[in-house]
Amino acid sequence: MKYIQFILILMCLLIGTSVFATSVFIKKPSFLMGQIQGLFSNVSLDDQKRLIQENEDLRNKLYAREHTITIASSGTMQAKVFSLYPFNTKNRLFIDKGLQDGLQVGSIALFSERVFAGQVQNVTKTTGEVATVFDGGLSVPVRIGSQEVNGLLQGGVNPQITLIDKAKKVQVGDVIITAAKDMPYGLTVGAIREVHEDSLGAFLEATIELPYTINDLRTILLTQ
Repeated sequence: MKYIQFILILMCLLIGTSVFATSVFIKKPSFLMGQIQGLFSNVSLDDQKRLIQENEDLRNKLYAREHTITIASSGTMQAKVFSLYPFNTKNRLFIDKGLQDGLQVGSIALFSERVFAGQVQNVTKTTGEVATVFDGGLSVPVRIGSQEVNGLLQGGVNPQITLIDKAKKVQVGDVIITAAKDMPYGLTVGAIREVHEDSLGAFLEATIELPYTINDLRTILLTQ
């Protein structure tokens, strides 16, 4: 009898200890996560954007080094993006630089120093119009991943890479770079998010992970 009582008391102690430990160690991570989230919530949107830009530029530089790509520096200028609120377009940007600033049709718009955002389509004396990667009229030859597989960036609300050879190996996370003859070779477009066959089963297509949305673009860089 005493042996059974001892066993019961021991079990109660073990259960009590388990409950206490669980309450302590479950609460602590929640507290720590709260503190971490609090730190990030104090970072301004401008700082967050700058960190994303710096990270993408660094990733591009590493990719360029691995593939012996040299991006010619032709000089850039900064432009502010006009607001059309509440009638914002979802595919084009209108900027405060024009012919008087040296802007030309075909100039490249950049999210950051080495991240492609679009191409100038129209220019007036004081303003410019940029077709972004979200514009259905924008098509740019690109290369993908370590094997530099050919593809075609097709702009749109959900931009994608089309005409990828099914025999080539393309996978999630592969970096996409520009390869058009009328723009700098090797600018980052984004990364592969998902790969699937096209509607005819003849080629592969891929959705893109972009480091920005069109609504994030308040200031862009322009090649001169």
